[in-house]
Amino acid sequence: MNNFMNPQKSQKREAVDKRGWNFVESALIARHAPEVGPSPINIKCPSCLKQISSRIETETYSKTHFCAAALIMTIVCCPMIWLPYAVDTWKKKHHYCPRCEMYLGTYMG
Repeated sequence: MNNFMNPQKSQKREAVDKRGWNFVESALIARHAPEVGPSPINIKCPSCLKQISSRIETETYSKTHFCAAALIMTIVCCPMIWLPYAVDTWKKKHHYCPRCEMYLGTYMG
């Protein structure tokens, strides 16, 4: 009988639970989120591994509403109330990969 392991054969580590189901152990790789800004970034997508320029979607949030409320309180009947909603400076910017649609990060200016 040969007690040596054959290096050509792959070894899988499996665990069996009480119900008899097999589970293969695996490892998750943690990746750091890229630093995003107010404009599209050029990076290698961590999902599809292609060199891309990120696609941005904007969203209003509390800062947008606060700026609009401040305009109302400082100038009565302010005709510029729409300004915070029209300008992207006061909005969140969500970055996505244009190829695989993976979420890359959010910039809150």
